[in-house]
Amino acid sequence: MSNITATTKTRTKKLFYLQAIAVLVLSTLSLLLLPHKALATAPDFTIDECSDFTTIAAAPATYQNDYILLGANNLNCAAELTAPLFSDPLTPFKGTFDGGGNTLNGLAITGTDGVGLFGFTDSATIKDLTVAGTVQGDNCVGSIVGDATNTNLEGNTSSVNITAMLNNGSGFGGIVGCYTSNGSGSFAVRTNSYSGTITKDVGVSYLYYTGGIVGFNQNYGAATVNIDNNQFSGTIDQCTYVCGGVGGEISAYDQSALTANSNTNTGTIQDSN
Repeated sequence: MSNITATTKTRTKKLFYLQAIAVLVLSTLSLLLLPHKALATAPDFTIDECSDFTTIAAAPATYQNDYILLGANNLNCAAELTAPLFSDPLTPFKGTFDGGGNTLNGLAITGTDGVGLFGFTDSATIKDLTVAGTVQGDNCVGSIVGDATNTNLEGNTSSVNITAMLNNGSGFGGIVGCYTSNGSGSFAVRTNSYSGTITKDVGVSYLYYTGGIVGFNQNYGAATVNIDNNQFSGTIDQCTYVCGGVGGEISAYDQSALTANSNTNTGTIQDSN
């Protein structure tokens, strides 16, 4: 009887170990077979067609803090993108817009102050987006963002043509028109490229602070801003006051909080005077 009992106990232990191993293997396989998005942050809203931009524009407060993904490539949204998204400075975009490496064509945006695909942003991230088309405005005009505060702009590409519509207007940038940092934290305008043309409309004599990447930048407080590894290969036509291949006016109260490294300027700056 003792041998039988010992054999039974041994078999029970082996069965227990085999069951434990089986559970571990199945758990591992289930993790490996999960969809990729389940392992990352899922978007709150995905843009699959041009009408989705109309949806956002109609209720900016609803999408203000969202993670928005551009899920379709080569959309041409000229009819839907005639005004900036988040055009009210009281309701700036504060979320993440992920271009997903996709191209958005047909921008035909016009406005006054804070003009771009996004009018106003604050503590936002916009990344991996390519845009083409036209943008026209008076002050703080850029292809991606018109007026940005504490915003990360990374890996974006633009061939948008930008036109200054107001005499003595200021802040025109290939990627962002006006950029302000304040408070604390670290922010980046990094690995963006611009190949379009920035010019002024007929009848406009002067425009101020124009840059191939950033038009006007002001850094307040302890926040750090890194303007690094950007490329300007476009044209600034008829420059009148403070123009640059990367930035028109880039300044900071604390110069140690601002870096501008490894940027490339192969573009053209034409003086109108």
